[in-house]
Amino acid sequence: MGILNPLRFSISGVLIVSFLGAILGSPEPLFGVTYLPGPAPVCYVFHTTWENYPPYPDRTKVGICEKVSCSIVGWQDTDIEVNDEGYQSPIQDGSSPGRVEWFVEPTGTVFPTVGRAVTYTVGENSNDTTESLFATVYDSGTKGLDAPVTKQVLFFVRVPNGAKALLSREIPIGTQGPPNNQIGAKCEFTIIVLPDDVNFSRVTVRENIIEQPFTWPDGTTFVRPAFIQPVPLITTMVLMDVRSQTWPTMMLAPAPTRPPV
Repeated sequence: MGILNPLRFSISGVLIVSFLGAILGSPEPLFGVTYLPGPAPVCYVFHTTWENYPPYPDRTKVGICEKVSCSIVGWQDTDIEVNDEGYQSPIQDGSSPGRVEWFVEPTGTVFPTVGRAVTYTVGENSNDTTESLFATVYDSGTKGLDAPVTKQVLFFVRVPNGAKALLSREIPIGTQGPPNNQIGAKCEFTIIVLPDDVNFSRVTVRENIIEQPFTWPDGTTFVRPAFIQPVPLITTMVLMDVRSQTWPTMMLAPAPTRPPV
C-alpha cells in the first residue's frame, strides 16, 4: 500500500469542487459572455394633433401653428449573445431605446429637443409647404451597441385661403314711427376659415374692412371708414343693412407678419 500524496489529493479536490460547481450552477460564469449588435433596431414615430377637429388626430396634413404630440414607440432591438464556448444566439436588448434627439425643418419647432416624447409646433408659413420632423434614436447599450436609427415624418402644412358660412339666420329689425320710421334686415352667419381639413385655432387672423361710401335712394349719403379688427377662426358674423349703417361681407387676411390671403 503506497503512501498518500497530500499535494496530489489537494489538487484533485480543487478540480472536483470546480467540476461540481459547473454542474450545479455557479453564480458567476466560468468565462465571460459577450454581446454583438444585431439587425438595425425597429421603431416608429407616433404622432397625434392636440385639437380634435378635424376628427383625424393621426393626420399629417396640418394647419399653420398647430401642435402635435410625438413619441417613439414600438422599439425592438435584437442583439447577439456569444457564450463562453463561442456559440451565438439572438437576445432582446430591453424594451425601450436610449437617448432620442429631435429636430424639424425648415420653420417648425420641437420641444424639448431630447426625449422620447416631445411637442412639434407647425411653423407660421406664408404659403403651403412641407415640414420634415426627424428623430435620431440611440441604442440603450445594455447589450450589443447598435448604430443610431433616424426616423422621419413629413407634415403637409396648409395656410388659410378663404372662409365659408356654416350657419345663418335672419333677424328682422326696424322701428315703427312716427316720427322715425326705420326698416332693415339683419343676417347672422357662423364662419369657418378654409381649408377645413386642418385646424387653425392657434392662428390670429384679422378682418380687413375697406372704406364704404354709399347713397340711399332718398339721397342720404354715408361713409363707413376702413378698419381692421382681429377675429377668431370660427366666429359669428353679422351682416346688417339699415338706414344708418352697413356691414359688408367678410374679407380675411392673416396677421401682419404674413401677406394677405
